[in-house]
Amino acid sequence: GKEDLLNIRNVERFKREIKVCFQLVDALLLQAASPLFSDLTGAVDVLMVSEAQVLQNFIEAFAEAAESPYGCLLVGGRVVVATERWWGLTAGELTLLSTLLLSLSECSARDVPVYLPHGSPAVPHRLMTFELLRHVTVCVICGPSPPLSDLEKEIGRFWVPAVETLKSVRKIVPRNIPVSIEIDPNILGFILVNTLTHRCLNSVSLLRESGRSQGEEQARQEKRRAVLRSFYTMVIGSYFSAAAGKSGPDRGPGELRHEPTDTYIVCSGHKCYAHSSWKYQMFVLFAAKTPTFAMRSVTQKTLTLIIKDKNSPL
Repeated sequence: GKEDLLNIRNVERFKREIKVCFQLVDALLLQAASPLFSDLTGAVDVLMVSEAQVLQNFIEAFAEAAESPYGCLLVGGRVVVATERWWGLTAGELTLLSTLLLSLSECSARDVPVYLPHGSPAVPHRLMTFELLRHVTVCVICGPSPPLSDLEKEIGRFWVPAVETLKSVRKIVPRNIPVSIEIDPNILGFILVNTLTHRCLNSVSLLRESGRSQGEEQARQEKRRAVLRSFYTMVIGSYFSAAAGKSGPDRGPGELRHEPTDTYIVCSGHKCYAHSSWKYQMFVLFAAKTPTFAMRSVTQKTLTLIIKDKNSPL
C-alpha cells in the first residue's frame, strides 16, 4: 500500500514484492505505442456500441452476483459498459485499471490484489477478471468474498446468453464506433474527450481502404495515432490548458487571457483541427485535401453527431 512505499524497511523484500507490478510499469513507460490515449488525456478509453443497454443489464446482474458494486466490461482495454460505482472511481483509478488489464497476459480467470490510490490507498481490494472471449474481459472489484472459483462457475450462467452480442461488439474495434455513425470521409481519425466524466472516445480506423494488407493498415493507424498524440499535446499545452484564463501576476507570458475554442494546423501530408465546447474537447485528423475553411463545420457536426446519439458513452 501507500504506507509501504513511503516507508521501505527491507529493500530486498520490497524488490521481490514489487515484481508483480513490472508489467504495469512497462505498460506505463511504453504507452506512447499503446492503442489507447488514456495516458495522454487522463480519461479512460471507451467504445461506442449499439448494444450498450443490453450489456449494461448483464454487467449489473453479474456484479450483483459477485456482491460487488464495481463491475466493468472491456474490449481491447476499452470500457464498453460499467456499473455506476465503477464510473464513480477517479479518473486516475479508471485509467490505471484499464492499463493494468491491458498489460496482463491472457488468462481465463485471475484474482489480483489492487490498491485504489484515492479510494483505498492502504487496504487492498481484489480485482477479479474473466476472459469471456479473446480480447473481451469482464471484471469486478471485491472484498474478501466470494472466492474466485465460485464466481468462475457463474460465468456460463450469466454470459453465455450474451456471446453473440459480445462477438458483434468485438468487431467494432478498431473503428470503435458503430458503422451506422456516418463520419465525414475526409476525417482520418479523432480524439473526443468529456472533461467532466473523464471518458475518451477515439478512432484512427474509420474507413479501411481496400487492397491494403493488414500490415500496411496497421502502419497507417500507428502514424495517424502519432499525429493525433502530437497535435493533442501541442493544443493542450498551448491553448486548451487548465492555465488558460489566469490573470494578474499569476499569468505567465505565454498564457492566454481568454479561453480559445478552436485552433488548427496545416501540414503537407495532413491537417488537424481542435474544437472545445463546454465539457467536450475534440481533436480531428483530416486528409490533406480537405478544404481548410470546411474543417470547423465538419468537426462541430461530427461532435454533435456523436454526443447526441442515444448510444454515446460520453
